[in-house]
Amino acid sequence: MGEFPFLSVFLAVAAGAVFSLCVVGYRRRGKPGAGTFVLLSASTTVYVAIYAVSIAVSFGPLRILLGGFQWFGIAILPVTWVLFALEYSGRPEYLTRPTVLSLCLVPAISVGGVFADAFTEFGLVSEQSLLATYGDLFYASTSTTTWMGHTFVAHGLGELYVLHLGFAYLCLLAGVGILVEFVVRYDHLYQQQATSVVVATLIPWAGNLAAVLGATPIDGIDVLPFVVPFSVILFANAVFRHDLLDLTPATRRQGESTVVEEMRDAVVVVDDSDRVVDVNVAACECFDVAKTDALGTPLESVAGVTVADAGDRFEVEDASAVYEVTVSPVHDRYQREIGQTLVFRDITSYHDAQQRLSVLNRVLRHNLRTEVNVISG
Repeated sequence: MGEFPFLSVFLAVAAGAVFSLCVVGYRRRGKPGAGTFVLLSASTTVYVAIYAVSIAVSFGPLRILLGGFQWFGIAILPVTWVLFALEYSGRPEYLTRPTVLSLCLVPAISVGGVFADAFTEFGLVSEQSLLATYGDLFYASTSTTTWMGHTFVAHGLGELYVLHLGFAYLCLLAGVGILVEFVVRYDHLYQQQATSVVVATLIPWAGNLAAVLGATPIDGIDVLPFVVPFSVILFANAVFRHDLLDLTPATRRQGESTVVEEMRDAVVVVDDSDRVVDVNVAACECFDVAKTDALGTPLESVAGVTVADAGDRFEVEDASAVYEVTVSPVHDRYQREIGQTLVFRDITSYHDAQQRLSVLNRVLRHNLRTEVNVISG
């Protein structure tokens, strides 16, 4: 009678917990970040669930096959993390089909390498074939360790495996960097949920790094699935306590962009050298210039004004309109002034009304003076 695979039971419970987060994300699928959150949770669920089954199976064809299918969760996990970070932070311009396909290239190579090695182990291809060489480039060697009814498989790192690890950790750092921006830049509204997500992500990747470096108590054991429950707790804290899927930075970031872009007033942002770094649609129409042509050019070339000695509010007039210009400084997080924002408000109608009022005032005073003189005479 074999020993009871208690680690498999533990991982099965962990997989169920991750799947519950997947369900929560699916129910909020209309919210920013919910779709990629579901993909992230689903890929983690596949990874942990198959690993839970595989460590209870002795090394052989079934175990090799399970190890191959496990990579459908492992390989795509870094990609789903980056996509979640981009959608969560309100950067939909990067969530394009070419970007997603490019990110999936290395995972596809990794999955192909795993199954090429599996086909060689099954004896379906010759060990001298090109496919077998492809598999050796991913798994350089294979060894097994049995511990209390569990079987752990250790693989030597081939060149393609190293490529996958480099890609995975690059994706990890990119996603963490995107979220750290909200921890540092924004107020408490997003700091707590972003911090929970960052820590929840770093914990399992630290476990993976320990496995890659061989710093594990059992040779061949993958630590990442075993620390997933800690990540589930932190993600649940972010979702249920800090409204991760209901109160996302994407709304604020896109709202800020929409406010500027949809303003009827022309808005021009310049750096500390008076070079244009951003303009809205109204500014392009007002100054009859394309955004691509305006960016990087001097403010005077675009708007015909300078802000060196003009103060924070002044008026400019061209052949067809009069504008009231309001100048506001732009500061970085250290409160250093790094540029200025100029808002051009069209006050032509107000200016014309003031002129008409002035003319009417002069006429009225002239007429009254004439009538008074007549009465006096």
